[in-house]
Amino acid sequence: MALSVYFPKTVAIDNPRLWAVQCFCGCTTAIIVIWFLAFTKIGYIKTVLPDSLLTAMVVTPNITYLDASSIYWGGNANANDLQQRANAGKFSYSGETRKQGQLFTFANPSVAVGCNSLAATAFDISCLSQSDIYKHTKAETIEHVYLEDALFVPTAYNEEFYVPGKSAASIDCPLAGQLAPGTTECKSHKSWLVPGIDVEPLVEKQGNEWALQFFHHYAVIPPRSAYHDLLNIDRTIKGKLDVRVLDKDDNLFYQYTEDELVSLPIWALLEIAGIDLDSPLPTGSKQFPTNQLTQTNAALTPRVTGVEITVEMDYLSGMLPSIGPLCNVRVTGRPNWVGITESQVIDADGSMRTRTYSGIRIRFVRKGRFQYFNPEALIFSLTTFIVWIRIPAFIVFYFAVFCLGSLSKIYTSYLYQDLNLVNEFNGASARLLRRAHDFNDLHDLRDADGTCAMSYEEARRRMDYILEGRRELDEQEKEYFVSFFFSSSASKVGEKERLAIILDDFLQAVSAEETLQYDEILGIVDADRHKMGFLEKLFADRTLKSFVEGSRRLSQRRDAEDNAAIALGQPAVTDDAEPLETNAEPPETNAKALRLKRGASQAAVTALERQAALFGARLSAQKLALKLDGLTKDLDGCRRSRETLAERHNAYLHYLAHLQDQIFEYESLSAGTRRMNSVDFR
Repeated sequence: MALSVYFPKTVAIDNPRLWAVQCFCGCTTAIIVIWFLAFTKIGYIKTVLPDSLLTAMVVTPNITYLDASSIYWGGNANANDLQQRANAGKFSYSGETRKQGQLFTFANPSVAVGCNSLAATAFDISCLSQSDIYKHTKAETIEHVYLEDALFVPTAYNEEFYVPGKSAASIDCPLAGQLAPGTTECKSHKSWLVPGIDVEPLVEKQGNEWALQFFHHYAVIPPRSAYHDLLNIDRTIKGKLDVRVLDKDDNLFYQYTEDELVSLPIWALLEIAGIDLDSPLPTGSKQFPTNQLTQTNAALTPRVTGVEITVEMDYLSGMLPSIGPLCNVRVTGRPNWVGITESQVIDADGSMRTRTYSGIRIRFVRKGRFQYFNPEALIFSLTTFIVWIRIPAFIVFYFAVFCLGSLSKIYTSYLYQDLNLVNEFNGASARLLRRAHDFNDLHDLRDADGTCAMSYEEARRRMDYILEGRRELDEQEKEYFVSFFFSSSASKVGEKERLAIILDDFLQAVSAEETLQYDEILGIVDADRHKMGFLEKLFADRTLKSFVEGSRRLSQRRDAEDNAAIALGQPAVTDDAEPLETNAEPPETNAKALRLKRGASQAAVTALERQAALFGARLSAQKLALKLDGLTKDLDGCRRSRETLAERHNAYLHYLAHLQDQIFEYESLSAGTRRMNSVDFR
């Protein structure tokens, strides 16, 4: 059966509770696995992290020395307003910072201007040059996310001048008039505010505001796929990148395309992050200590402490749903101590200028995920699903086998089959004997050589009797059923080669459901033809080995007996050509005649005596079998007659009961009629 398909055999156990447990475990496992594969997308999606390049800078409003009305960034009016609030003490603070661990003082600040031809000397009015408006700080890594070199934009700073070798009382100290009371060194300290950073211009025009600008590009290498390589499918992302600036609630503020310069005003960044530079911060905590200044309106604001702003750039291209390519720019921020300290020698005398800036640190975080369909992963996921969905069946199986006490023993006897070749062979052989005996009641033909067979007519008669109660089958369908069975089982018999079912055909058909088939039994018995190979000998069952060896020894012994009988001029012991009915002399006479033969060996005589006794026993058994067949048929006839008589007896009893009912009704009607007549007469 080289082209056969084999399926695993299952056993159905009628147990509603086990069924409920298995259904619950199976459904739960299926839901978990499907959810994991479908919603996490790891089963069919390959995620690739794109590479990106970013170049950022900060631009300030245009100020030239010819523009005398715009000395301050953000306009003179804004600078004047900022100076008035500073004079009211709203930006004054003094306290020990948590980060530096030292006293930080920012008091009585003034508004700084941009360094141009209108600005005074370095010791007079502090100004900010183009190199001071923003600074690059070193990159950091937070939770395995790479941060670009951050930008620092100052919002306020403390400036200190120090001239070494000179005292405060010296005539040549250039800081005269700027020294604090009680100062002995030529050293001054002043606080400054940077105007215009958070000012939204009345006319929205590039160049009128502080702005963060950056160029960026991305590149992604699609993952290799044998399926796409085979079909020559280009997996390159098509379309231009859509850049969207979002707040923490995913509301859209700005939108750009891939090739555009992204320009985000500083005031817009602060608005998206929800930060107001002039809002007082709560003090009294470790982060922001209590203000030690008792000045009226003194407060600590983000303009003085600084602000941390994170610009998260998320490059996306997704499947299910299909999105991208796009870059979501999300801006978040919080007030924090952010500062940079710089020292500079400003003249030949070694005068030092030290500035401690507070401001806005803008960090860029790059991340992203480009999703590609992965057919290999999909196949792997389906395989994983098939494996996982079988686990509940295994759990319920072993639960039923080991955890249910006596029920487990009963289930185990059906679920596990112990193979013992001796028991299987004996059982199959015994069933073959019983079925061979059944064939004696079925055959209706006997060939000249004594072969018994069942004709088509007999098979049709028997099948008609069996299918008598099947009303849904008509005569044509019954005939087709019998013809199919007979043609697939029968063989040619006799000289005329008539189709009939002989005993061998019958045994092959009725033993089809046996695990040990009829031909396999004959193959084991036929020791001459069954030659065991090397591996078969190596792994053969112990009982099978002993059976094959015993069969071969018996065959060799019979061959020896045949040779001895032929040497004495007698027929062979295994000769089957001799008919069953014979007029041969009794076995005892043959044995005595054999003893009188001169030159016969004692071993051959003993073998012939044994064969004669066996032949007599076979003859007697055959006669008894024939008589038993006749008695069996007579017994079946008696049983059928008894059943017929019983049916007739039951019908007779029903008829008597019916007559009694009729007589009772007649008597009742007669009595009623007599009463009516007597009433009418009266």
